[in-house]
Amino acid sequence: MLTAADIITSLSGKTKTLGWDAVVAYDRDKINHLFQQQYISKLAAGVHFAPISWSNERNTIQFENITLSAPRISFVNASTESSRAVATLEFLDGNVIERNPDGQVNSYIRIRPGMGYGLTLNVDLIAGQGSVNEQGRVQIDFSEGTVAIINVINNPPAEVLAFFQQWLANNAVTYELGQLSLQELGSGLTPKKFVIRTQQAPLTARRVAEDDGYGAVLLFVATNVNPAGGSLPTDAYPWLIPLESSSTILVNNRLVLERYLKLELDKMLTSGQWELIRGTNDDDAFSLRASANATLNGGFIQSVPLDSGANYAWSGNYATRPNRPVPEDFIYSLRGATLSLDNERLAINFDGGKTFQQNMASCFWTIGGQTGTSVRTWHRAKLTFWSTGSTVYQLVLDHKAETVGIALTDNKVTIGSNFIEVWKNFIETKAVANEVHSELRSAIVLIVRNLMENVKFKDIEVFALNHVLFPEHNINRLKSAHMPGDMVIFGEIDPSLISLVLAPQQTVLPVGKSQQFTTNVSSRVTYSLSPANGGTISASGLYRAPETINGGVLSVTINARTANATATAHITVVSSPVQLSPAFFALHEGDPHAVQLNTMVLGDENTTLNWSLTSSTPGVTGIISSDGLYMPPFEAYPLGYTYVTVTATSPEGQTSQAYILLISAQTQPEFNIAPPFVAGLAPGAVQTLSADATLDFDPNDWACYPALGTLSQPEQEGSTYRVKYTAPATVKGDELVIVRAIQQGKAHRAGYAVIDVANKLK
Repeated sequence: MLTAADIITSLSGKTKTLGWDAVVAYDRDKINHLFQQQYISKLAAGVHFAPISWSNERNTIQFENITLSAPRISFVNASTESSRAVATLEFLDGNVIERNPDGQVNSYIRIRPGMGYGLTLNVDLIAGQGSVNEQGRVQIDFSEGTVAIINVINNPPAEVLAFFQQWLANNAVTYELGQLSLQELGSGLTPKKFVIRTQQAPLTARRVAEDDGYGAVLLFVATNVNPAGGSLPTDAYPWLIPLESSSTILVNNRLVLERYLKLELDKMLTSGQWELIRGTNDDDAFSLRASANATLNGGFIQSVPLDSGANYAWSGNYATRPNRPVPEDFIYSLRGATLSLDNERLAINFDGGKTFQQNMASCFWTIGGQTGTSVRTWHRAKLTFWSTGSTVYQLVLDHKAETVGIALTDNKVTIGSNFIEVWKNFIETKAVANEVHSELRSAIVLIVRNLMENVKFKDIEVFALNHVLFPEHNINRLKSAHMPGDMVIFGEIDPSLISLVLAPQQTVLPVGKSQQFTTNVSSRVTYSLSPANGGTISASGLYRAPETINGGVLSVTINARTANATATAHITVVSSPVQLSPAFFALHEGDPHAVQLNTMVLGDENTTLNWSLTSSTPGVTGIISSDGLYMPPFEAYPLGYTYVTVTATSPEGQTSQAYILLISAQTQPEFNIAPPFVAGLAPGAVQTLSADATLDFDPNDWACYPALGTLSQPEQEGSTYRVKYTAPATVKGDELVIVRAIQQGKAHRAGYAVIDVANKLK
């Protein structure tokens, strides 16, 4: 994963804004977190996707009350030349039933969170329409998405894809990824337009190497400085977000130099100016160079007398009668000096400067001729000076005030001259020369330092804090600022300091279990939940799920409130900590194929399940892999039906079952049991099942597998046979029963129905 230092090095000496005034980048993980927050708000407001129910005309495929998760965005195969991304909407609850043309159930899928079922869409990130406030929003309108994958049934027919495509179009829901405020805030960098692009992270930038969906949203921003904007990126555009951050803002190198640094540095000059220069490559960063006539007034320079009012020098001349200094300002030549950008450094380099001359005067003690006494002697000369070395600065960020400034980090300026050569006959010449050079060095460094540290980036701060916005009370918290070429500001998308944060924001719990909620405030918090049968929550935020729920999944909203703020969290309560799906499927001997069982396992995501198989016909079970892939048996199937139970057991001993009906090649679907499928039968409830006799066979032998609940003896009325199935009075979780009917003694003339017994509130 690329660190901030890696990113800075890659941008050193370069400009990567492509002529735009700024580039804003923020990463997938924070976007998905923002989606999760919006999802919870939409659930509470009742504006998320409604549950989906549909069946095709032949009733061979049926979706029942499918609920959708928050969207998750992925940038797999994203191109920086477009704004396309991939979004996944997970199925959280509901059932999917596949039937054969005779109405018998081929597959029954109980959907639970985390099983991997859902929709995959190709979506375009778009700018909002309407008011100025809306125009700056970066959005996904799911009604415009294209359904690419429906991951719940194998090879879904075109009619299923068409249904979901039309359903999305008819149920428009929009999620926001961020906002670039186009409102006039009095800043010199007011956004006027922007272009949205998506970017897949290179392998070196991924937090997990296999995570090829990691990436970022890029906004290329034109402001009132250059409202025309720049060129569009290619797939070679660099990755900007380091491991330590979730956002990056690039501010155009030329813009920063011209509007901020050059304006201040020009103030130091008595004549001339700082000029923009750059290399020959299109992405070479600009730097500044002092013009040939650039000079700096250092004021009057005088060294400290080393001995009783003598042995010193000053800029200017001297007068006589009496002898006394005549001050002149010392004028430095800055011709060829540069301000260069390199990694963390902003360096003003004087090495390119040429020699210049300055009137200087001095006073030295000398030994009088015949008397041998010491006398002061006064001298004047036009000395030659030169400057070398540099003063080095870096950007600093005040985290409390969130302001960007400049600070001196190193001073390697030296001043040289021919002072010693001109006044070489005096004992203290070298010492005086050193003092003069030191004074000159201090003067120029102080002037430059004061100007550099006076540079204010107010407009850039307003842009970063007040124009780059995020939904659900989140802000772009600035972390560090750098100027390797363009100005780089790394940030973190976090809740604002005044917002109430409730954690965890979303969780899945089995019935009867507890979850402690916490907030980021010390003041009194009032907790509540809905629906009323959704469990309990204490004054300290300890939530306990109900012991029993209706069906397999219950959605619970937790509300936290202070005097000034509110926050919401979402809990999905499930009937069992381990679930398998499909809960039932039938396999015909003439069409054997592998079936993948999907799992929901609460707790450690790395939990390994123990899989086992039992069969109503010992030795005819098939095999199952450690990740739940079932392979039917190679042996010949016994005549009629064989019932195989798949059991998955967690390390804590929690179990879940799925049932497989193996149908022999000779078995005919003689009887159509009505209804062929019963969903959500309550404990203790009674369900009547019936089947009609055919010309040659009567459904006079009924049984259920597993032996759960009771089945009455069949009653005949004309050619119709009826039985009553009574569900057990209590069940631990969702259960499933296969009811079969055959002609007595004719196992291969059969029919079956599937009954789902739901764990329901009494």
